[in-house]
Parts: sequence; C-alpha cells; structure tokens
Amino acid sequence: MLLKKMILLFLSACLLFFSCQVALASNEKSSNAASIMVDPYASKDPYKEVFNSTDASKRILHAPTFSLAGMRDPFVSYIDLKNAREQELRLINEEQQKADKNAAVKALNSRPKEPLEDKDLTELKLVAIFSIGDRKVAMIEDTSGKGFIVKVGAYMGKNNGHIISINDAALTLLEKRLNSAGEIVDYKEIFALK
Repeated sequence: MLLKKMILLFLSACLLFFSCQVALASNEKSSNAASIMVDPYASKDPYKEVFNSTDASKRILHAPTFSLAGMRDPFVSYIDLKNAREQELRLINEEQQKADKNAAVKALNSRPKEPLEDKDLTELKLVAIFSIGDRKVAMIEDTSGKGFIVKVGAYMGKNNGHIISINDAALTLLEKRLNSAGEIVDYKEIFALK
C-alpha cells in the first residue's frame, strides 16, 4: 500500500511538472507573438522603453535641470535690493558723466590753439576797432603792450572763447565752459572800448 501511494505521488508530481512546462511554453509562444504585433506608438514612449529595459541604470529618472540665477533671494529685504540698485545706478551715472566730461574736454581741445588762447581774459583789453573793406576787425593788447588783430571767428582766452561779433563800440566773445555736471555751457563776454 505504501508503494502504491509513492507511485501515485510520483506520477502526480510528474504530471504537475509536465503541465507547468507546457504552460511556460505556451506563455513563451504568446509573448513572442505579442512582441511581433507591436503597438506603433509604444516605441515613441521613452518611459515605456526605460521601464521595459533590463539595465537598472536606465530605470533611473532624472529631474529637469534649472538655474537659480536671476531669481530673487526670498530672505533679502526688498528695500535693501532697491537701495543697492539705486547705488549701482548712481555709480553708473557718475562714470558716464566722467566719460562725457572727458569727451567734451577732448572735443574742446582738439583744434590747434591760437596765440591769444594762452592768456586769461583779464590780461587782455580792447584798444581799437576799425573796418577793413566791409568787415570789422579789432585790436587786442596784452599786459606787455603787444597788439593782436582779431576778426569774427578768432579764438582768445583760456576757456575756448571765440569772437561772434564786432560792432563800432564792442567785441562779443562766446566762451565754452564746463559746468559741474560736465556739460558744455556758453558764456558771453563783452569787451567794450575804453
């Protein structure tokens, strides 16, 4: 009786083994058939390819990269940021004014100097006005008694002054000076006959 039970047990184990083998073989055939009939959109899905992969390194998903540059620090006061921006703008404006002033000085000093430009206006005096043809000319004398004949358009004085008009009694000089903001400003000086 024991022998019969053992034989029955052995046969049932063999039957179970063979049935499992048949089931595995049929699953393998069906999976091969399923792999032949591929969904046309399945290859376009990157996540499906990643998760179907046997390589573990391909299963790691990476977070998108982003930069914090240009984002405001939430722990910095808005007033401090505003003050820092105003200070930066002030420095930029000061540098621009210095550059403009240097450019203006270069523009004023770029032409060749005339003999009366190295003398201060307080050292010069108008001594005579006379006509040559249809235009007026003036005689200017310096402190040493040396005389110079000037006409409209001539330059004199240390502040780039040029003569804009000569009439019977006076000579009008237009000077170009730099103000404190670095801008070129016109000043009129009038020399009258004494």
